[in-house]
Formats: sequence, structure tokens, C-alpha cells
Amino acid sequence: MTIREIQEFLESYELRDGNDVQMRKALAKVRSQRLLLKQRRESIEMSLQELERVEKIIAGMVEAGTPLDE
Repeated sequence: MTIREIQEFLESYELRDGNDVQMRKALAKVRSQRLLLKQRRESIEMSLQELERVEKIIAGMVEAGTPLDE
């Protein structure tokens, strides 16, 4: 869900005037979306760490003048 979609979602609910069922549905959707975004963030962070590790290896090889097999 993009920031814009989140804004539209929140605007679609009259949170102050919502009934109990509507509020519970909104709450469940918000919690579900937060969990999904946290999982995506964790995956992105792991990918960034792996890319950083590979970058350091390659940079070290370039700086050392390590010949690369062609």
C-alpha cells in the first residue's frame, strides 16, 4: 500500500462516526498493513546488508588490483 493509498483508506472511513463493526474492520486492515510493511522492511534491510557485503568484497578486489577472470 502506498502512502497515497493509505491516505485514501483513512479518508474513506469516518473514524469518529464509524460503528463498531466498521472500526474493527479498519483496525484489522491497519494492523495487517503494518505487519506487511514491517516484513517488507526486514527483507529490504537484509538485501541492503548483502549488497553492502558484496560491494566491500568487490571494492577490495578492485583496490588490490586483483585480476578478474574473463
